[in-house]
Amino acid sequence: MTATFRGAGDLGYRTAPFSPSPEHDVLANCLYIVTGDDFDVLIFSSNGQLVRVVRNGGEREAVSEEHRTAWIDDVLGQVPEAARAQARRAVEHIPTPEELPVYNDVVVDAYGYV
Repeated sequence: MTATFRGAGDLGYRTAPFSPSPEHDVLANCLYIVTGDDFDVLIFSSNGQLVRVVRNGGEREAVSEEHRTAWIDDVLGQVPEAARAQARRAVEHIPTPEELPVYNDVVVDAYGYV
């Protein structure tokens, strides 16, 4: 989650806190994609056809108060001191999802291991 300060007390967000974000990597002629909201890794050929779905099991982790506090601290660390009180009031009211994203990156090694 990234916040950027634009001046005059305005905070702009690229995505909502803890939002899943699609990520990808490439190996040879295949594109590996994760959506962040499930455990699957989608593998596409260079012509765009789905070649394989790697299904990984697991349980999604709940967003805890510690996650939220760390996120707020990170946001406020990017805001000038004079604007922090106003920024805190703004970000403390931003709703968060109940669960963390499954993935925040995907990396494929030279052997095709994800």
